[in-house]
Amino acid sequence: MTDVNTAGWRHGPPTSALARLDAPAAAVVILMSPLLGSVATGLIVAIAIVGWLRLFTLQRIVLPRPVWWTSVAFVGFFAAEALSGAANWNGLATLIELGENLVLLGLLPVYLLLSRDRAALLDFLLKAAPLFALAVLAVALVQSLVFGIRPEGGAGNPAVFAVTVAVLFAFTLANLARAPRGGELALAAVGIAAAGAALLLSGTRSLWPCLVVFPVLMWLATRRLRADAKRPLMLALAAMLVMSLAFGGMIRDRLEQARADLAASQAGQMQTALGKRLVVWQVAVEAIAERPLLGHGPDAPRRLMAERTGAIAGQPVIFNHFHDFVLNEMVRAGLVGTLALGAMLAVPLGFALFARRDATAAVGLGLLACFQAAFALSGLVGIMLDHDIMDAQFMAMTALCLFLLFGADAARPGPGVP
Repeated sequence: MTDVNTAGWRHGPPTSALARLDAPAAAVVILMSPLLGSVATGLIVAIAIVGWLRLFTLQRIVLPRPVWWTSVAFVGFFAAEALSGAANWNGLATLIELGENLVLLGLLPVYLLLSRDRAALLDFLLKAAPLFALAVLAVALVQSLVFGIRPEGGAGNPAVFAVTVAVLFAFTLANLARAPRGGELALAAVGIAAAGAALLLSGTRSLWPCLVVFPVLMWLATRRLRADAKRPLMLALAAMLVMSLAFGGMIRDRLEQARADLAASQAGQMQTALGKRLVVWQVAVEAIAERPLLGHGPDAPRRLMAERTGAIAGQPVIFNHFHDFVLNEMVRAGLVGTLALGAMLAVPLGFALFARRDATAAVGLGLLACFQAAFALSGLVGIMLDHDIMDAQFMAMTALCLFLLFGADAARPGPGVP
């Protein structure tokens, strides 16, 4: 079932028109997701369905071990939540929550639809990233300056918009690994600045560290590709410094709001953004102590908040999730589900860190580390999964990074470039 050398279609890559669209499709559903929102999710689901149909036509699948075990981790998470749902069955509510997890089962079918040369696929995406970043910034500026709202793109949620922009930002940084010169270098720098500015404009403070962390992660992953590897890092950090100065007033306002929320919470006023989080976190901790192994069921967050937050805050505080990915999963599926969630992050990253890497795989590692960091940072005080856009993007980005790391022409996994 598994093989460390080859992946994908056993008798060579498909030659259909659908197969030739893998790079444009990846650009649309990932790089354009800040603008498309749930439309990108629908496209990813459609691609996964096509992948499943193609999968059923194959007599034998040859996969690299990392892809196989990552697929097992994704199926394991679905199974863990299904087990919790069965143990805490609540009828249609449980069924709906489990149905929303189905997109995670698309990892393998989506991976198998990526058929072209890894370097060509990556080159297409990196060249497109600055252009998409400029389009995203334009929409963010219109929403902020014209409509007076925190930019949310097509997601309808500034926090989800920020995560998808952070992923786009990672691609604009990776574009520097191509060693662009002249006009291409200028466009690459503009793309970095545009994506960084859109991320700042989102007002999502938990994602702002990406502006500093991502350049470092990308440099660590790609530093052996070229002698002057520090130049892209310094260029990226310089672009971020310029953006920070340009949006200094907005940054100060958001940080001051956070300080005011903290002071209000200390005074017992719990109806601020931070205060509401403190309330639901308390509910989560108490609920976890009651059922630590399998949790209260995938549909439990809203139900428990509706039942318990009023006694703490004086009035109900109800969200779709607990604004912390560990607490949220512990409530949904207990320790079993939380370990399965961790495996979806740790398995592909672990294989990537200890595999031999060519230039394409090195960039793939950087993208994997950045996108996982974005989801983790979002999940610390907000949402990580259990949202249609987040779930679909998490699955699609994992599949793409696995292909860049371990696709058919990749080096054999094993001890390699540190």
